[in-house]
Amino acid sequence: FKRVLDKLEREIDFKPLLKWIRQLIIEETEFNFSEEQTPDGGKWKQLKKARADGSTNPILNEFGDLEKSVTKIGALNNINIVTKNTLEWGTSDSRAPTHQYGDETRNIPKREFLGISDDLEKKIEEEIGLFVEQEILSRFSV
Repeated sequence: FKRVLDKLEREIDFKPLLKWIRQLIIEETEFNFSEEQTPDGGKWKQLKKARADGSTNPILNEFGDLEKSVTKIGALNNINIVTKNTLEWGTSDSRAPTHQYGDETRNIPKREFLGISDDLEKKIEEEIGLFVEQEILSRFSV
């Protein structure tokens, strides 16, 4: 049985499924930015004071670079690597960890924007199961 599973892992091209998953994650991340919320739906802490220029741009979106770096494929600092069986997605923007985890020394609150909600995780798990089932059936059906 282990040999069969190893063979399937080598033969199945998960790239179409992983691209679909990437798109779902991007859409959820865009929603997090637009609603100023964490992946689990908690609201981000509001700004303590108005921006120096008086603008009223949404939180974490003064210029839009951080959001673009995780939602726009090919944007500056965007990490987007999809292979036959791996998906690497995110941002290399140096500000991302500060906002994702907060920085107590600089009094910057945690405003988590990366992550997968429980609902999306369930949807992805179901789709992976269906995908693998279809791949197995297509190889072993008579």
